[in-house]
Amino acid sequence: MLQLIIVLAVGVPIAHWLVALYARSVWRERLERKWDRGEGQGDREVFVGDGMEHFEKSILKRVIGLVYIIPVAVVILIAYVVNRS
Repeated sequence: MLQLIIVLAVGVPIAHWLVALYARSVWRERLERKWDRGEGQGDREVFVGDGMEHFEKSILKRVIGLVYIIPVAVVILIAYVVNRS
């Protein structure tokens, strides 16, 4: 059980970081493509910067936090079911 806790303590933050990094990258690419198509106004860096500020306040950023909750909840559920029977 201790090994599982150690793996979760190391693996979950790494997974969270990777998912957050990927989500930021996709969001930034979308903003850059939008500006390239002529849908953005002003300087490209300002447009992308404002869009990334919006990302920081978005629901997607909060949903990424589920990367912490779901694996831990699954492990707890499995441990409960296995020990109950």
